Amino acid sequence: MPAAIPGAALDDLEKVTAETMTLMKDATTTGYTTAMGLQGYELKGPALNLFPVVTPFLNSIPREQAPLGSLATHWKAITAINSGNADPSQPYGTPGTSIQTTEQDFSASYQLLALGDTVQWDAQALARGFENLKATSAIRLLYALKIEENVKTLGAQQFALQVPGVPVGTASATGGTIAASTALDFAVVAITPEGARYQVRGTTPRGTAASATGTVTTAAGTATNSVALAVAYVAGATQYDWYSGAHSGTLYYSGSSNVNAFTLTAIATVATPAAPATDTSGNATSFNGLLASCIGDYSPSGQVKRGTGTTSGAYVTSLDNATLTGANGQIVEIDTALVSLWNTKQIAPSRMIVNVQQSKDLSAKIVATGGATMLVNPNDGKSRARIVGGNRVTHYLSPATGTEIEIVVDPYQPQGTIVMVSDVLPYPDSNVARVFEIETQQEYRLIEYAMSRGTGPAGGPRWDFEDRVIEVFKNQFPGGCAVIHNVKAG
Repeated sequence: MPAAIPGAALDDLEKVTAETMTLMKDATTTGYTTAMGLQGYELKGPALNLFPVVTPFLNSIPREQAPLGSLATHWKAITAINSGNADPSQPYGTPGTSIQTTEQDFSASYQLLALGDTVQWDAQALARGFENLKATSAIRLLYALKIEENVKTLGAQQFALQVPGVPVGTASATGGTIAASTALDFAVVAITPEGARYQVRGTTPRGTAASATGTVTTAAGTATNSVALAVAYVAGATQYDWYSGAHSGTLYYSGSSNVNAFTLTAIATVATPAAPATDTSGNATSFNGLLASCIGDYSPSGQVKRGTGTTSGAYVTSLDNATLTGANGQIVEIDTALVSLWNTKQIAPSRMIVNVQQSKDLSAKIVATGGATMLVNPNDGKSRARIVGGNRVTHYLSPATGTEIEIVVDPYQPQGTIVMVSDVLPYPDSNVARVFEIETQQEYRLIEYAMSRGTGPAGGPRWDFEDRVIEVFKNQFPGGCAVIHNVKAG
């Protein structure tokens, strides 16, 4: 029952209400319009997560907890028996020739991967009924960590790349804006897949020191010169940064390529970063990912840059800015790699990891040769009658063994590089249950710190938290892998 109004009878209240309504009527416009702003606000919660989390290579690798706390994992392998090819044929009564056995020590250091985030107390309170920010932000943080973990397992590298050799320049009278009779210098920097993702030129470089300088002079009589640059490939490099400048002057960033060639259309200016003098291509806080395990050499202390230890045994080659070659339903360069793996290791890879560009190119070339095979269920009338545009080759037949190799498109596989891997080791008594493995000291762990307080707009009160994992990627048979570098698109 409404409370009594002191000094006012019921008829007085009705009089006041009538007068109030009259005043409101005089103050409003005719009818209700959208301009008055009397609308609801429909907001569906929680927020939509419109970001991809595509990590095929990471998802394919088994994970195992290390049995003992350690800074590194170690293993030994017999990599060859009768490496001297001793002849077993002997005269009666004589002993057999002793064989030579090759043993190799392997080690890989565990590394910490961690990403953090923050939720303010005020933000959590104001999101009530829409989204539990502490819970959903933790899930998104785990997704972010898994994406970067996929990047690391493919392309992380502890050891430094080889510094590129001197690039060669070939001047052309067309294709650019370089003036006539101009002498210019150029250099190149090689970068790993990990370095290409995390570098900030001029602030956080992640490549080799710049190569020695090459020099060229453009043609006379034209102002439309360009220079085609090329350099001998660096094993493990999936990006090349190119620098140029006036002869004997400072070299500045001109552009990047995912192959060991580049067309210089203009001389760089001082507005871009200068060529680095220090090598930052290796990352001491990373483990060696798939590519590094294939291209690195092994020493007693772990992997080092190619050419200084015992080779990993992987097949590594470069197309040097040439496209894949289709012939008779096959790709010549892929067949060459597969035959080499069979001849040297008697093995056929199980997967081929490619960028979408290489998937598109090899599909087009195989289909264009007329040698592609398509299987249709004879009992499925719909599939036999349906016509679908486009094509994608999903498997490749090994010319050595006739086994199918799955073609896997990974969004974080660098363009221009194809890697073939052997998931199964078909050797008797190999003691290798899993060729690839992520061994952990600490699995994914969400660590939430106590509520903190600082100064400024983001000072809090707030919750700080992070996802952490301590792990290492292990490739226990790099000799069963093949790497084709510097594949030109097309």
